[in-house]
Amino acid sequence: RTPRIRSSSDTECRCRLDEATIARCLCLFPKIEELYAASNGMKSFGFSSPLPSSLTLIDIEDNDITAFDDIRPLGDLP
Repeated sequence: RTPRIRSSSDTECRCRLDEATIARCLCLFPKIEELYAASNGMKSFGFSSPLPSSLTLIDIEDNDITAFDDIRPLGDLP
């Protein structure tokens, strides 16, 4: 089964993951397909390191995202 990272407002304790925490988690799951990071207070989304190429869904619903920066799959590396 593909691992998932889930942080949602319907849980009893609301998670507040920052970009660096999400990036570290994604490094642990190189074949992850879905990322759920809804309603956790993110203000920007982008990584200095590439996302796994297996990632097909990113759910960042209900965040106050004002900027997307440098998001690219592993396959786009030079």
